[in-house]
Amino acid sequence: MNYFKRLPEMLKRSPSSNGDPDVILDVIFEEGLLFLSLENIGLDSAYNIRVSFKQKLWGIRRNKKVPVTGLPLFKKTTFMPPGKSIRTFLDSSKSFFGHDESTSLNATVRFRNGNGKKFLNHITHNLGIYRDIGFIQRSH
Repeated sequence: MNYFKRLPEMLKRSPSSNGDPDVILDVIFEEGLLFLSLENIGLDSAYNIRVSFKQKLWGIRRNKKVPVTGLPLFKKTTFMPPGKSIRTFLDSSKSFFGHDESTSLNATVRFRNGNGKKFLNHITHNLGIYRDIGFIQRSH
């Protein structure tokens, strides 16, 4: 979505009234699909974004060598302008909850502003809240 269209919403949501970047990790549930979304909801660009996870989430990548939480998105994002979000598919809710995955997501998001000032956000999500949400599976 365009930054300027989101600006009024961002001004309401952002805890940083002084124009700092504010990068979060969110969980998105859409029509039975789970996504992880890295978002700069702040008013300034963020640099050198790194997300460390307390536990691994494999999701759709359970047969791969690298979990979803180990993707370069979470280790090597060098720039994120205000209003930018990048999301990656985690898994379908049916598959995710059908495996022995942790439903607790604890992450620390570290980033800097253009002047090099360091910031961090501790994020905790309970993915278990999505287990029993009903949805309509649409045919494509």
